[in-house]
Amino acid sequence: MRTDAVLDPAAIALLRSLDEQKPGSFRDFVRMFVTEAPERVKKIEAAYKAGNASDLSQHAHYLRSACLALGAGQLAATCHDLEHLDPQSLTAGNTELNLGPLHARLREAMIALLELAEAS
Repeated sequence: MRTDAVLDPAAIALLRSLDEQKPGSFRDFVRMFVTEAPERVKKIEAAYKAGNASDLSQHAHYLRSACLALGAGQLAATCHDLEHLDPQSLTAGNTELNLGPLHARLREAMIALLELAEAS
């Protein structure tokens, strides 16, 4: 996978520069994201299924912030869309339409981040 298609090289370079002062920082950030992001997605899914637009927005915003810090721009954009989703579209019939991209982008970002962390 071309990580630069999924992750912003400038953000990754900035995070890697932290390793100069504290070796292992980049891996720690990746490990934290890979652990916490799936849990946040579960909260997004639960809020969506409950029709709770406020909780959905809150959890999507939190995940979006983490994505931006790690340079996962496509995933951040998907989270932004969920954060600002019209409450009227929180229906079971729209679940795949609204949450499908979140799952795909999360998988791509996690694979790219883990590949970079392994290489460092």
